[in-house]
Amino acid sequence: MKRIAAAALLLAAGGCSFLRDPSPIEALGENAVVHAMLVTGADTVQVLVVRVGPGTTPNTGENVAVRPLVGADVRLNAGAGDVRLTESALCYSQFELGGGPPGEQPQTAGCYTAVLAGGVRPGAAYSLRVALPGDGTIEGVATARPALSIRDPQPGARFHVRPPGESPRTLLVRVSGAADAASASADFIPLAAFRGGSVVPNAACSVGYSPGIQPEAGAEREIRTLLHGVSCVERTNPNGTGDRPFRPDSLRTRLRVTAYDSAYVRYLRQTGQDAVSVRDARVGLTSGLGLFAAAARADRDIVLIPCAPQAVCPQP
Repeated sequence: MKRIAAAALLLAAGGCSFLRDPSPIEALGENAVVHAMLVTGADTVQVLVVRVGPGTTPNTGENVAVRPLVGADVRLNAGAGDVRLTESALCYSQFELGGGPPGEQPQTAGCYTAVLAGGVRPGAAYSLRVALPGDGTIEGVATARPALSIRDPQPGARFHVRPPGESPRTLLVRVSGAADAASASADFIPLAAFRGGSVVPNAACSVGYSPGIQPEAGAEREIRTLLHGVSCVERTNPNGTGDRPFRPDSLRTRLRVTAYDSAYVRYLRQTGQDAVSVRDARVGLTSGLGLFAAAARADRDIVLIPCAPQAVCPQP
């Protein structure tokens, strides 16, 4: 058995945003991987197609080789004719979806994209067909999830958070459209740090929170997230040396909620094992490896107010 990696990707949401890191898969020889997820409401669809097999990864030395698969014919159909995706977009790692530094691990080769008229429609059935260069076709079907909306917190809501290392605060997020979701997650994306009533230029901030993906959370239509604090530095040069930590008066933050279908959650669990069979590494597809599933996403901008260390921090 050779151990190969399945690269994850996102079909829609304005970029091939990776939802999880590559996972070990038991397979013989070389395999094509098409791992895609429909995101309800997104207007740009993207697919990353790679070929994985025996070899050595240059950076990690792992016994796996992942190569972009160029020249594929990638098409999506929702009953009104095929939409052909062209190889032209950037694909990013899980940071793009989860709220960390955007633009890390960019990929161009093997990423196929197209603008979908009307966006991904709630409840619509989509078929995916990837004709591989030379020989072979990978096909799959998925049904788009219902539209997702955030009921609470309200737009612009303000929340005081304790400093990192002190007791975390619980933020309750209520959503609609996730009653039958197999899982849901809440992520926090820093947008702008303020001090003295002005935006701090060259600020780089992060929000500490847990957990990420919450199994079965969507069925309750509530997500309880622990906020562990806000950390910010002022960047003085591109290489990060000389960064000056500071506590902002407030941090404008994008709350991003994502609800997933059962296919994605099943794939996530199966490929999280140390050794995974080819059958378990194929969800929503008729051949090859990877995933074709569905999610829905909603954003809301809120304001986080970091409290001073050891100070009395107002209740949410």
